Amino acid sequence: MLGELLLLAIFRLYHDSGKRLDSRYFVLLESGSNHAPERLLARAGADISEPGFWQKGLDVLGDMVTKAEQLAGEVFPGKH
Repeated sequence: MLGELLLLAIFRLYHDSGKRLDSRYFVLLESGSNHAPERLLARAGADISEPGFWQKGLDVLGDMVTKAEQLAGEVFPGKH
């Protein structure tokens, strides 16, 4: 679950940056697991010690749940 939340937080950073990947993210992806996560992500400009970083991932999950509920309401109107 931690990896998924990490990925979603990075996705939100990407989304918030105007949907462009800069070299920092490629360096992160190319690094694999050769350093501690804190160090790898710091090189990409993310501070995983900050609660706000993790909140970005939780926000993406919340958006996905809202969208799923919306779609379910369209497919099955009146059934909540």
